[in-house]
Amino acid sequence: MQYSLAHQLGKRSGGLDPDAKAYITAVETAGATVNATQKKAINTFFKTGKSDGWYSSIKRMYLPIWASAAPNAVDMVTRASGTFNGTVTHSAGYIKGNGSTGYFDFGVTPSSLGLSNSGGGLFALVNIAPTSSHTHVGALTTNVSYFSILSTSTQYRTVPFASARQQLVAESFANMSGVLFMDRDGGDDVYYSRKSAGFSEIVRTTQAASGSAPTHNLFAMALNNAGSPSAPYSNAGYGAYGVTQNNSSASNFTLALKNLWETATGLTLP
Repeated sequence: MQYSLAHQLGKRSGGLDPDAKAYITAVETAGATVNATQKKAINTFFKTGKSDGWYSSIKRMYLPIWASAAPNAVDMVTRASGTFNGTVTHSAGYIKGNGSTGYFDFGVTPSSLGLSNSGGGLFALVNIAPTSSHTHVGALTTNVSYFSILSTSTQYRTVPFASARQQLVAESFANMSGVLFMDRDGGDDVYYSRKSAGFSEIVRTTQAASGSAPTHNLFAMALNNAGSPSAPYSNAGYGAYGVTQNNSSASNFTLALKNLWETATGLTLP
């Protein structure tokens, strides 16, 4: 019986999605051991994203669950690596900043990813809540070129491309966990949260498309302030973080991310 080349390649790769296979190979090359359950979870995430239509919006996504800096630095989409700086603890299932020096440099700017003031989002899976003011992900070139999810005192502040567009959400530090997602949805700036209890739209603001994408690299666990790491640094625990463009499927995407992380780590989202 004759089989197609696609069928033969699928058999050889164990039926893995090609991007899932490439990511698994990259983190294994970097020193991680990926078990069968983790491979299945990664494969399901990629296939779900492509089937649902949101995968193409992800520009960078990191899954720092491998208890080692090199595999934790690998981007799931391009397989390029960012850089950890300062003191960051690499545990099985997550990383944790020290709140004063530790951060991760994506190695790429929002502007170079094609983000614009009318489309772009940031996300972070936070499994251990911070205990002080913090930046989850952020870059600042000027006040009209500012893109971040951070907190000051006991308020979340999401800034989609300009300080004039910032959204303030009253929240206690103890509750600043889950999958957090800031996104542009049509003409609205929206901030979402997914926890084990479910998915919520925290705030939605109709905003004109003002400001511009920063020309400095995105950082996680600290703010890139015009090229230098800046407070507020984070002491939260992270299972994932990244950047998207025009992702209109917040509920589906955050659920898939929750499922990926929980299945691959055996841990539970707050």
